[in-house]
Amino acid sequence: MKRKTEESYYKCSHEKVNYTGAAGVVSDIAHRSMECHRWLSSQVVETVLEVGARQGQHFKYVKHPFRSYLETDLDPNLLKDCNPKDVRRSSHRESINVESLPFPNESFDRVIATCLLAHVASPELMMWETMRVLRPSGIATIYIPCEPEILLRVSQILFTRRKQKKLGLDAHILHYREHRNHYPGMLWEVRVIVRSVPGSRLSVRRFPTLILGWNCNLWAVATIRKG
Repeated sequence: MKRKTEESYYKCSHEKVNYTGAAGVVSDIAHRSMECHRWLSSQVVETVLEVGARQGQHFKYVKHPFRSYLETDLDPNLLKDCNPKDVRRSSHRESINVESLPFPNESFDRVIATCLLAHVASPELMMWETMRVLRPSGIATIYIPCEPEILLRVSQILFTRRKQKKLGLDAHILHYREHRNHYPGMLWEVRVIVRSVPGSRLSVRRFPTLILGWNCNLWAVATIRKG
């Protein structure tokens, strides 16, 4: 019952809740924030892997040129709903588990993960696999929600929970079952894995403010350049 409820939400209601109204404005800023790092402007990106792509919401925000863009998700039904109208969009999509990627070492110039690290059972495995398939000098872009800090919870109360309630959904069950990992733990896993790959660099930028700590932000973007 749990899995059926979650699959139904992400297929039928997730976009209505998170990509309309004020929540949609915040989502738009979050996606854009993942594409503004200076490393991307100087990097040649031919092959891109997006993990946890869901219905392809992030694709339109990617501005750099590429030769191939592979959208993947654990749920194959979500990938079927990807909008095929963008002429740049790859027609190739796969259902995969990010904790065990079926790709050879050093296969991609860039790996993108939007709000996936909070969901996986093992953030460590996800990060190991990300670094494994990334080519030397490749870029990984990881979205990290600032769970469970107060500003994020307030924004959820104001912008998403009321919509979920109108749709007959239990917002607390959906959110806390899915967002199983907290910000300090996720960031720690990212730092540990990056440090284990010689020459790799990590840049973490919190939003909406750089000055205050994670308890006063909504999300962070971890950008990794592999050594």
